[in-house]
Amino acid sequence: MSLFPKDIHLYMNGEVPFRNNTNIEEIHEYLFVYKNFLKQETINKYTEILNSFSEEQWNYENADGYWAGKVSPEIIEEDIHQPILDLISPIFETYKIKNFYRLTEGQFAELQKPDQYYGENGQRIIGHYKIALYLGEFEGGEICFPDIEFKYKPNPGDLILFKIHPFLDHFTKPVLSGNRYVYADLAIYNLRHFMP
Repeated sequence: MSLFPKDIHLYMNGEVPFRNNTNIEEIHEYLFVYKNFLKQETINKYTEILNSFSEEQWNYENADGYWAGKVSPEIIEEDIHQPILDLISPIFETYKIKNFYRLTEGQFAELQKPDQYYGENGQRIIGHYKIALYLGEFEGGEICFPDIEFKYKPNPGDLILFKIHPFLDHFTKPVLSGNRYVYADLAIYNLRHFMP
């Protein structure tokens, strides 16, 4: 007998609330692209804010190592969080990350293996889908999933959702010009939906 009144195993095996959304293109069983997800006024609002930050502001909380100079102050509000939550609920919820990440000309991201994440108190976070929402005018900077031979050049306002799984490890090609901004968050199970 299951502890859950609804069959969580359906969702663990790939059923997702956004699979049948007519605005979403299913690239792979576990990878989805939603073009023009954000309203133009929201794109304009955040692009203007992000473009106005000084280099000092991009070193939010004195990030070091790879992330030095790449993390914005906390600026993301409900006009981004709520549409994403509407898309993935009631099965999933997010952490509501409030920062954007920036890659500038010549910068890239090496192969990412998003299998484990840790919260502020060191607790392990079990993420099921990665959420990436893009802003900025840039050339290059394609996100690549080598195991499924998929490469995508995001446009401002595009959203990508992909399952956290070894065959969806990914990297970002070098940005050739401009600024590539991305909001990145995790979709985790909303246990309130499954509990009695």
